[in-house]
Amino acid sequence: MTADEEIVELKKQIAELSHRNGILEDIQAIRTLHFKYGYYMDKWLFPEIVDLFAEECEIHFLNGILKGKAGAKRMFNDAFGIKGPTYGVLTDHLQVQDIVDVAPDRKSAKGRFRCFLMGGIHETRTDPPRFQASFGKEAYMKNSYVKENGVWKIRVLNYNLAWQAEYEKAGRSPPSNC
Repeated sequence: MTADEEIVELKKQIAELSHRNGILEDIQAIRTLHFKYGYYMDKWLFPEIVDLFAEECEIHFLNGILKGKAGAKRMFNDAFGIKGPTYGVLTDHLQVQDIVDVAPDRKSAKGRFRCFLMGGIHETRTDPPRFQASFGKEAYMKNSYVKENGVWKIRVLNYNLAWQAEYEKAGRSPPSNC
């Protein structure tokens, strides 16, 4: 191999390694993005959550689909009744078993996460009225992501509830007439 051929080969290797490194950086950025989502949910920081979404996003939540930033604002700014860390309210969204696949062009990606949520409202609180005093749930998320202006954003949040239970009813025997 001539010196010129060796230089061409080394440049190809550098380009390939740079691309592979970029994909690894993208995977980490998407994981961090999703972990921010879970942290902001835990702390009831809904404006910060909305900022994680792409302009043309979709949120598939329970039986509805909310579209665009306006839909994300409706979902997170209006739906829960609490804003910011609040005395007597505890939620922990554990984001686990994440698998992220970045497209070869590094402009889009798909990700799958499992979410375990533990929540509780202290007995002295009367809000939010739609929540049980203490509960747990598990959900699966199959999301897509897009790079907007060099920053990864959630394009589609697809939240699929697997189960939900109140802690107070856990471990109790079913009624005898079941």
